[in-house]
Amino acid sequence: MRSLKSETRTNFLLLGFMLSFALFGSFALLLNNYYLLCVPFGALLLLTSIGGIEVLFFFLLFLIPLSVEQKITTTLSTDFPDELLMWLITGVAWVAILYSKKLCSRLFTICHPVWVLVAMSVFWVFLTMVFSSHPLISLKYFLSKIWYVTCFFILPIFIFSKPEHIKRIFQVVLFAMLIVVAYAFVKQVSIDFSFLRVNEAVRPFFRNHVNYSALLACIIPLLIISIFYTKSFKLKILLVVALTFCIINIVFAYSRGAWLGLICCPIFYFILKRKIVKPFLISSFAVLGVAVFLLISTGMYNNLKPTKKDTIYHTDIQYHLKATYELTDMSFAERFYRWIAGVKMTKSKPVFGFGPNTFYLNYKAHTNADFETWVSANYEKSSIHNYYLLQFAEQGLIGGCIFLALIYFAFTKLEVLYHANKKVSHYALGIGFVMVVICVELFVNDLIETDKIGSVFYLALAGVVILEKSTVIEKGTFL
Repeated sequence: MRSLKSETRTNFLLLGFMLSFALFGSFALLLNNYYLLCVPFGALLLLTSIGGIEVLFFFLLFLIPLSVEQKITTTLSTDFPDELLMWLITGVAWVAILYSKKLCSRLFTICHPVWVLVAMSVFWVFLTMVFSSHPLISLKYFLSKIWYVTCFFILPIFIFSKPEHIKRIFQVVLFAMLIVVAYAFVKQVSIDFSFLRVNEAVRPFFRNHVNYSALLACIIPLLIISIFYTKSFKLKILLVVALTFCIINIVFAYSRGAWLGLICCPIFYFILKRKIVKPFLISSFAVLGVAVFLLISTGMYNNLKPTKKDTIYHTDIQYHLKATYELTDMSFAERFYRWIAGVKMTKSKPVFGFGPNTFYLNYKAHTNADFETWVSANYEKSSIHNYYLLQFAEQGLIGGCIFLALIYFAFTKLEVLYHANKKVSHYALGIGFVMVVICVELFVNDLIETDKIGSVFYLALAGVVILEKSTVIEKGTFL
């Protein structure tokens, strides 16, 4: 347990870095020179020796919403500066773990199902990399998986043991995200809240409005929970203002996936309260599996063939939404085109798949020409836009099932924690809401491999383990 002195030092260093980053970040935006961010980032090396890896971890959290994508070569890019910091933290963390017999022992003795499944997923990525159709590209994916899991899953579990630490994580990400929200709102005003130009408003911090709204949708339910559980009236007012501001921004982010994710949060709350998470998940998996099987085996999916007369890109949000529920939207039609390829790829290589991060390089040979759309040339080299199906296509049936099992055990553990311990119930609810938003988004997007959402996803999984650890730590045991 950290001393009060250590806590104060961490807060002081964190606040100092935030102010420094905000100052140099402002200059970077004004001068369009993001290398100015190297100044506060370079200071982290010194601060690490002062405050330790925990301080470094909170700096990383603060940088997640504020980092920008930078091209290194024509085929390689990085998220600056948070991904550089991930490399540093990963190196420091593994040196510390391998150097300490105690930490190394804990690494192999934790038997929590979420921990075990995350470890299995990393191991399976390694195996599928070996048998990949493009091993070098899969190797890059494997390495990025290592530093994501290390920074946002293993490290939090090792250094945190109290629910209050989860609250601190949320506070740091919220503070940084509100900076981006304010920036995006000003840009939205300048473009008259244009539906067509919405991506301009969130750049350079986010690649597009989908990533931006996905992270914002994770923040909103946590703000609502904070309002209910905050005793200070002044703080309640500030949280209400922040919530209102975030809701306005997510409305004008024009992302249907994020909206649907938020709509599903009250449904999840009902399921959680009624203790029916397990039957709900099992029945959902079964229904989806049967539906996919029937669509393919009976040929019913042919009824969804697009017509180029209808599948156009709508420039008005009203017609965009109408096309969504009529299933004639361009983006849905193109997704279905790629989903068919993903199913065929799974059937073609059911054991190891085609290899991590190789969907784009392989899917064209498995498409159905009858389902082509205006954008099927895929000049932007985007992926399948369904993360679940992507796991099956790239990592085979075992890889896909490991990911589904991870989702299942995370939610079922949250249900147990919610009802078993009132002290952590609202933390379990908050993590559940974040998981719901992300899991809904994954049906139509591939977000886990991005720094903005992948980090939050693994933090949520770590939160499940931390919450359960906090309920048994008094007994002298570790999960």
